[in-house]
Amino acid sequence: PELPPLDKGVASATWPAPVQHTGLARSASAAGAVSRRKATTSDAGFDDFLSRQVTCTQFVQKWVTMKRMREIEEQRKKITARKFGAQGLDGFKAMLMHRYGSIVRAWRFGLDLDGSGKLSFMEFSAACRAIGFSGSVMKVWKEMDSDGSGYVSLNELAPDAHNAMSEFREKVVAKYGNMLAGWKQSMDRSGQQRCTLRDFEKCCVDVGCRSNARQLFDFFCPEKGKQWLQMEDIDPAMAAALWRGDESM
Repeated sequence: PELPPLDKGVASATWPAPVQHTGLARSASAAGAVSRRKATTSDAGFDDFLSRQVTCTQFVQKWVTMKRMREIEEQRKKITARKFGAQGLDGFKAMLMHRYGSIVRAWRFGLDLDGSGKLSFMEFSAACRAIGFSGSVMKVWKEMDSDGSGYVSLNELAPDAHNAMSEFREKVVAKYGNMLAGWKQSMDRSGQQRCTLRDFEKCCVDVGCRSNARQLFDFFCPEKGKQWLQMEDIDPAMAAALWRGDESM
């Protein structure tokens, strides 16, 4: 059986369209955006805070380290001053003895590096700083350069050692003609390019050197406790002459 037709009024009736709450939707969207912005801003602020803390910590650590280094340096200077005297020539000599074992070795291997036999103030100042002398270089210089020549030598730093070494060389030259001949005939008796303490003592007797042979041997010796000398230890010019083949020097 067919269904009865619907009433025209009912058939033509339409349901109302759903209500669009646009205001509420915009509010919710805006609230979400604000929340996200707050979260982003909060994260960025926290990261910035952590960054500042790290930077601050690094700065503090660096400052503490530098402060500690300054304290250590000041303490080192105080210890050096107490150990080696104030800042004068006596303290300078004590430091040289402590470091090199003798004034002569200090002169040859710490101060007069080019072997010229003398130093200007600029050379002396640079050498003092290089070997770690923390005293007054000018004060030491004035005490050493008492004649105002503008140069200092081993004679002004260790006159006894300088005189003894000079006397030995002069005696050898007077007897053998030059240092190289004296080396071959008296000092290097074994022909092994070395002079032992025993041979050196015999050489001193042969040439009539009045200085203490053992002490003189130590003056020439480049290392404390070494048992022999080489040509360049006694006279660098002698070694250079041998290599040139200049027997007469």
